[in-house]
Amino acid sequence: MFSRFALPASVSGNCLLPTKFITKVKSLIIKRNITMTRRLLVEEQKPLQHPKIVGFFDKFAKRAPINLINMGVGVVMCGVVIEREADRKRQLGKGLIGGPWELVNHDGKLMSWKDFVGKWTLIYFGFTHCPDVCPDEIEKMVKVLSQVEERSIKDSPVEIQGLFFTVDPERDTPEKVKTYITEFSPKLMGFTGSKEQVEKVCKTFRVYFSQGPKDQFADYIVDHTIIIYLVDPDGNFVDYYGQRTSVDEMANAIQVLDQKFKYQKKEESGELTFVDRFKMNKINRAAA
Repeated sequence: MFSRFALPASVSGNCLLPTKFITKVKSLIIKRNITMTRRLLVEEQKPLQHPKIVGFFDKFAKRAPINLINMGVGVVMCGVVIEREADRKRQLGKGLIGGPWELVNHDGKLMSWKDFVGKWTLIYFGFTHCPDVCPDEIEKMVKVLSQVEERSIKDSPVEIQGLFFTVDPERDTPEKVKTYITEFSPKLMGFTGSKEQVEKVCKTFRVYFSQGPKDQFADYIVDHTIIIYLVDPDGNFVDYYGQRTSVDEMANAIQVLDQKFKYQKKEESGELTFVDRFKMNKINRAAA
């Protein structure tokens, strides 16, 4: 016979009695409360910390040094590329102007570009019957030559020669050229030649010229390029100056180019010192 509160054997074998079950539950609750209490006490003893808010500028501040360095490197590299490209274009332009030439000087002697190797040369193309433009440009060239010589340093003088090339070989004989240029300065040298020789040198320097119609007195004007060319001591074209370029601007440019040329020669021969390199960089920055 079963008791009123008894459970079946199949159930009583797998289940806890009510009293034991309640006791175990109470024990677990007490342990859990003790653990939670300990954790709360530990947390209460810690100093209060505000959460750190990381915004846009905080992220940028961490990344900025790297970005600025990269930006600086990029700017420098970009500058180098631009400078190399500009130098390449300048060299291409120089290659199209100037070169070997051969003409007769005002004393009737055949000369060429080789006779002026080692000197800077200023070359002006004109003609002796020119009414106004040619005299003005030749006078300017003479002033530039004088100013460059006056500014030359004793231990590093600028050797420079002024040349006059006619674009009117039909009338400009060596005698007429000599009479014409000596009125401006005895230091100038004038050149003429055959029609073929003059046309060839004009083509070499990309000089345009065109003879106008003759009047009743068989007189005529020659239209031509109004430019003074600068050739370095190696015989290479390096610069040109138009009517608007002043004497001071030309003289300053020639001095800078002369210093750069000399430093370049030192560098090619391995004689360039640290001081020379510093001066060369200073000149390049000033000219930029």
